Amino acid sequence: MTGARYGSPRAAFAGGARDYVRLPAVAMAAGFVGFGAIVHDTGLDLVQAMVTTAGMTQIPAQIVMVEMAHTGAGLAGVFLAVAFIGARLLPMAISLMTILRPGARGAVELYAGVHVLATMSWTHSMRRCPDLPVDQRMPYNWGIALANWVVVIAGTAAGHTLAGSVAPEILLGLVFLMPVFFLLLFVAESPDRSGVAALAFGAVLGPAIHLVSPEWSVLAGGILAGTAAFMLEAPRR
Repeated sequence: MTGARYGSPRAAFAGGARDYVRLPAVAMAAGFVGFGAIVHDTGLDLVQAMVTTAGMTQIPAQIVMVEMAHTGAGLAGVFLAVAFIGARLLPMAISLMTILRPGARGAVELYAGVHVLATMSWTHSMRRCPDLPVDQRMPYNWGIALANWVVVIAGTAAGHTLAGSVAPEILLGLVFLMPVFFLLLFVAESPDRSGVAALAFGAVLGPAIHLVSPEWSVLAGGILAGTAAFMLEAPRR
């Protein structure tokens, strides 16, 4: 419950894990089941699929990496593609670091806590951690992050195992369940109208720009939608 505090850092860790398991775990598991099926189709074995998820935990970057490697792309190209996709998390990581830093026991713990960032865990940590004492923020974040880690690895293993016995359309459809869930969660948890406005503008501008320039539709749509939302809220600020 928002605003509730825990009796100790250990209790905050358990609370973070519970908050994650109650709802986001289902969407995350479903998405990574779909990813596991994709990895299976590229020829990678179960261990390789699980290691990929354990090291990255970001489906868009993981899919690009696996597909590019499967088609024989060079290491430098794969690295740059994954790096550019991962850059979308940089603003999220920086905003979370400012909240976790007061309670972190050094830079190693701070960077490790942010490294396990995922969109679902970021949403919950940003909502709950500012209301917690500083010594409970990092444990709460770790509770969410480690619970997420276990769930997505298990989901990847399940998808890889089920790839030959479940219709491919169903498994691939699960990949899209996670971003849809995150979109709805972001709208529900947005503290002001600018976030909702940016999503609304993006929903219109993205497809419109795609008709003209598919290669730039995501980047241009995001920049224009975010700028429009910022300008809309600027007078109120």
